[in-house]
Amino acid sequence: KDIPENTVFQFKTFIGTMMPKEILTIPIVYKEKVMAVISLAQINGYLKKHLDIINITKFSINSAFSNFYTSDMLIKLTHSLETQKNELQVQSEELQQQNLELDLQKRQIEEANLLKREFLSNMSHELRTPLNSIIALSRLLKTKSQRLPQEEDRYIDIIERNGKDLLYLINDILDMSKIEAGKMDIYLKEFSLKAMLETLIENAEFFFEEKNISIIKDIPYDFPNIKSDESRVHQVLKNLVSNALKFTHEGSITVSAKTDRFNVYITVKDTGIGIDSSDLPHIFDEFRQVDNSSVKKYEGTGLGLAIVQKLLRLLGGSISVESELGKGSAFTVILPIQSDNFEDFTSNTKLNLDKLILLVEDNEAVIIQIKAILKNEGYKLEIAHNGREALDFVKNRIPDGIILDLMMPEIDGFQVLEEIRSTKATKNIPVLVLTAKDLTSEDLKCLSSNNVHQLIQKGDVDIKTLINKIKLMMT
Repeated sequence: KDIPENTVFQFKTFIGTMMPKEILTIPIVYKEKVMAVISLAQINGYLKKHLDIINITKFSINSAFSNFYTSDMLIKLTHSLETQKNELQVQSEELQQQNLELDLQKRQIEEANLLKREFLSNMSHELRTPLNSIIALSRLLKTKSQRLPQEEDRYIDIIERNGKDLLYLINDILDMSKIEAGKMDIYLKEFSLKAMLETLIENAEFFFEEKNISIIKDIPYDFPNIKSDESRVHQVLKNLVSNALKFTHEGSITVSAKTDRFNVYITVKDTGIGIDSSDLPHIFDEFRQVDNSSVKKYEGTGLGLAIVQKLLRLLGGSISVESELGKGSAFTVILPIQSDNFEDFTSNTKLNLDKLILLVEDNEAVIIQIKAILKNEGYKLEIAHNGREALDFVKNRIPDGIILDLMMPEIDGFQVLEEIRSTKATKNIPVLVLTAKDLTSEDLKCLSSNNVHQLIQKGDVDIKTLINKIKLMMT
């Protein structure tokens, strides 16, 4: 009411401008918030009945507008949800595609790993076999070296030495590959660590004397046996002693051992060239040696210590190093004991050397080597050049033991072994497997299920070890 003459609320009509006498405003409220207003103007003023009607209808108007806003919000929300649904659908399809691609990549990686494994296995056999021939024949020539000129005798030494170097390189690469692929099998047994250390030192005495280096042993008389993988522990300790010999030119190498309730501690300490403090953090890295000048001066792949550390981790142990450049190094191995002492079942065995051994082997160099070894030990020997000849032989004559190669054409060693074990007359023949094959866990399970407890990898086979394995087989 009382609208001033200069009000902005003026209405232009075809008969002129009109001034309202009263203006009525109705707010449109939604969730306690004014969303809009409705203004009504009257040139004569509102009657009471008009105001009553407006008061009644304003609630319906607000309700109608609330419904409108709610409906509009629902439409917008529905549209937003539909948009999100479409986006999620697109993301889901993208994730499905990514999962398919990842699954494909996984299968490709598994296939690549399988191919790599097969390649390494084949490489192991194809390279180890000829290398074994080179090493074995050079050793046989060496036994007759008194008949050769001195220079030719030196050539034989070079052939054998370089053959061993190549074999060690192949073994290191295969070991690293198996560890990285999680395929390195660990076989726990109880053994004398003291005897292992003493044998290692005894076998290295020639090299100590050759370099005029003193060897100091500090191993307690009552040093306990441990339960671990004997071959892997031997590999670790042999690597450390070999490294000490390689990098020590004068002074001494000390091999010490101590124990507590749970662990044994083996330290190989030398007075060699030592390691610079900047190189110590990288000493266990793969393909790393101390520096460029040392790489040129000292041969090696840089894999030895990396393999040592990884093997010790598999065995539940560890390795540490202390060193000072020019003053030497000390490597300490920690291994869990895990069990009490036991009596070595191989001691005090009586062997009957007048027994027949069947050698199943298709490689002439290996045949020559084994024949020479067994002849010196007094064994009788028969040769089968393939699996078929071996099976034909045992049908007519039962040998006291069999030395069996696994990788042969037509009928391989696994088939020969299964055939022998399935026949009553031959199922108890002791078998020693001599192979260059890089054995898988499935291969080892097959050998174990067929009662093969003696296994030697071809390559740089220590003759004493081979003889002891043969004697053990024949007991």
